[in-house]
Amino acid sequence: SFQIENGTMDAFLEAWEKQGIDSLDITFYDGGYSQMRDGLEQMRRMGILLFLTGILTALLILLFFSRLLVGKQKMRMAVERAMGVSPAKCKRSMMAGILAIALCGSFAGSGMGTGAAFESVKHLGGEEFDTSYSSSRLRALQKETSVNTGWEIWVIGALSGSAMVLASYGVTSLEIRKNLRHEPLELFGEKRD
Repeated sequence: SFQIENGTMDAFLEAWEKQGIDSLDITFYDGGYSQMRDGLEQMRRMGILLFLTGILTALLILLFFSRLLVGKQKMRMAVERAMGVSPAKCKRSMMAGILAIALCGSFAGSGMGTGAAFESVKHLGGEEFDTSYSSSRLRALQKETSVNTGWEIWVIGALSGSAMVLASYGVTSLEIRKNLRHEPLELFGEKRD
């Protein structure tokens, strides 16, 4: 009986076959570690795919709403500027409304995402795996990570919400800047839809 590090079974078998000893059969007992590792790796790949899809979707939604809420406000900004309002004040008035919407949406989305993450961790935490053949270092690491999952989820939720507010600020600023490039008198002469 001997112990090797979890996850090194394939490398050990490959090295053993190079020895050319055929008269000895080796049976490995890893308590389901190999199957668990494959499942976790698949979940990680799916998480990365969902994360990237979510970012792309969020950016497309930001672009759509920026165009809808700001891009269509050219005439309003032209009227304000013709009445003597500075471009900076026009930008602030538009940005206040957009950021209020972005803050509410990011707060709600981050809260729901954090709640879903806590539910997911709760369901995953119920499974027990045999760690009798794992090193004591791995068991200590598992105890540490199970304690820290609460604050990590809150930090990720706060960071993702903040990133969405910053992204909406950036996208909206670009759209407002595009609107402010036009002279107010030019816009008054354009045919309206």
